[in-house]
Amino acid sequence: MKHLISFRWPLVAVCLFVFLQLCCSYHFYYIEQNQLFLFTTDYFLSALKVPGGLTVYMAEWITQFFMLPYAGPLAVSILLTCAGMLCEALFKRLNAGKYGFVCSLFPLVSLLLAHFNFNYYTQGTVAYLFMLGALYLTLRIADATKRLIAATLVAVGLFLLSGSVAILYALCLFIITILNRTKRWYLFVLPVTVTLVLALVSVRFACFGHYRFALLPDAYYHPQSLPGASIYISWWILPFLLLAVKLVSSKQQGRTMWLKQGVLAAVLVGFTYWGIQNYGDFKSAKLKELDFYARTQQWPKIIEACKGKVTNLLYMNYLNMALAREG
Repeated sequence: MKHLISFRWPLVAVCLFVFLQLCCSYHFYYIEQNQLFLFTTDYFLSALKVPGGLTVYMAEWITQFFMLPYAGPLAVSILLTCAGMLCEALFKRLNAGKYGFVCSLFPLVSLLLAHFNFNYYTQGTVAYLFMLGALYLTLRIADATKRLIAATLVAVGLFLLSGSVAILYALCLFIITILNRTKRWYLFVLPVTVTLVLALVSVRFACFGHYRFALLPDAYYHPQSLPGASIYISWWILPFLLLAVKLVSSKQQGRTMWLKQGVLAAVLVGFTYWGIQNYGDFKSAKLKELDFYARTQQWPKIIEACKGKVTNLLYMNYLNMALAREG
């Protein structure tokens, strides 16, 4: 059992990779073309001028490799696994005990649902990782005064480097402070206030075109499209889990502990199934496959993929283009 526990996160990463490769491989080829990355000093410095620019640069550097076979599923599975590991470490700081692993899979799945949307930027997951790491490190500071000072500075830095996710960081820290009954907990509204002021100022000086980009995960979505609910789930679920882990006692043993773990696991399975069914976007898989073949000029494969009755006009366009190329 101990050996199984030690390999559980590598096992999660492998399962994610296999699932993404089998079900979404062409999805990553498709979204690679949505962003442009330039490996130049000027491009890097221009990215840093905008709040969240560092995570934009990092995410675009990762996304450029999505055109390579297996690279997209591998990169995303690593990012999601790291998010889960950070969540588990965070929940253990809150005395979640043996419930921490199952609880940590909920944010992982919610981020996975966001990645199904081709308008979602990988920047959102990178920024989420920054937020989880900052939250965990802040909670390691025992002295409340030092933690408040550090949290305020971290909130500013996180907003400048990662964007609107700093709001989530400040709110989660405030919730944790209340739950832990920290002395003078009300002072921890300061990081929340600071991040809100930064967001308002950034909009005022045209760093962002709208308040939703400065305050919400809309910043990690195509700016000309309105995001669906899947983009918000990872933001909603984290504060809820912070409250939930306080309701389960890590000291409980025997049947009570196993019963709660069983209930959590059942809810997780149901949540995952519901999310994949509603946000999987598997209907567009064929179009993404044809798009990949067209971009790589694999015309015979388009013809092969369109054998039989074709009624979709987009598929017909790809087929006609392939037939014209093949003479």
